[in-house]
Amino acid sequence: MRKIITFSILIISFQYAFSQNHTQETLAKLHIIEGLKNGESITKLLLEQNAYLVFYTINDKDLYLANFWTKNGSQSAGKVYKSDKSEVIKLDTSNKLYTFNWSYMNSYDSKSGTARIELIETTNKYNIKTYQLKIITNNKELIYKGYIIGDFDLNLYLK
Repeated sequence: MRKIITFSILIISFQYAFSQNHTQETLAKLHIIEGLKNGESITKLLLEQNAYLVFYTINDKDLYLANFWTKNGSQSAGKVYKSDKSEVIKLDTSNKLYTFNWSYMNSYDSKSGTARIELIETTNKYNIKTYQLKIITNNKELIYKGYIIGDFDLNLYLK
C-alpha cells in the first residue's frame, strides 16, 4: 500500500512539474465565416460547428496552428514551420501574403501529415483584419475566410 501511495505522489508531482513548464499563449483567433473544401461550400457546416482557427505558442517559442470544430470537439493541430518556399510578401499597404508549412494531427481520426498554408491578411482603414487561409494537402484543399481577433506578427516565427 505504501508503494502505491508513494508512486501516486510521484506521478502527481511529475504531472504538476510538467504542466508548470509549458505555457500556451493564444496569439490570434481566426473566426471562420465562409469555407470551401475542394471547391464545394462547407460554410453551413463550419457555422453550425462554431469552427475557428487559432495561432498559439508554447513557452513563447514555436508557433502552432489549430483548426477547432467546437460542437463535435474535434481539432487538427500542430506546429507551423518555415520551409524553403516560405515567404512573407507585402502585397500593398493593407495586404500581406504568408506561406509556410503546417505539421498537423487530427483528433478525430489520428491521421497526421504536412500541409502547405497560404494566408492572406488584410487590414482595412479602421484596422479591422480579415483573412483568407488556404490549407493544401495531397488530397484536399480547404479555404477559410473570416476575421482576426488578436495581433501578432508571423514574421517573428517564419525566420
